Amino acid sequence: LTTLADVENVELRRAGEASQRINLVERLKLGLNGKVALKPGDEVFIPEQKDRVILLGAAPRPGPSALKPGTPVRDYFIQGGPELAGALNPSTVDLGAVELLRPGQPPRKLDLKAVLKQPRHKDNIALEPGDVLFLPPRELRRRPSALDYAAQLGPLSFLFGLF
Repeated sequence: LTTLADVENVELRRAGEASQRINLVERLKLGLNGKVALKPGDEVFIPEQKDRVILLGAAPRPGPSALKPGTPVRDYFIQGGPELAGALNPSTVDLGAVELLRPGQPPRKLDLKAVLKQPRHKDNIALEPGDVLFLPPRELRRRPSALDYAAQLGPLSFLFGLF
């Protein structure tokens, strides 16, 4: 399955029977009782999700989320509810290095930090269905402290103490 697969609307067509819609998310919750047995000649169609953006990376809830086509990046995060607002946490996400992956185009860096401050920023572009936003995790760039070094030496000093 691709990240854009609409796993809630899978279509199963069996010879001599009407097509049926299968929600794989609900079936997965049922465990082994949710299995769908396929027979020779069955046809399975998995459509692409409509009006969705895929969040990847350090987002609290990565995966597909609803999109009103043409929504600017800033509005998408601010108006998208608590799950999307949580993706704007600068302690976990490097907001200055967000990447937009759009089918058929090279990846584009977005400075989400600047977009949040200036709604008219050049990176506040309109999102399209099928876009993928990668939120890179923030790298901790602190110098090691004495406690970090002591933690590394602790097991060694214990071993040397035995001899």
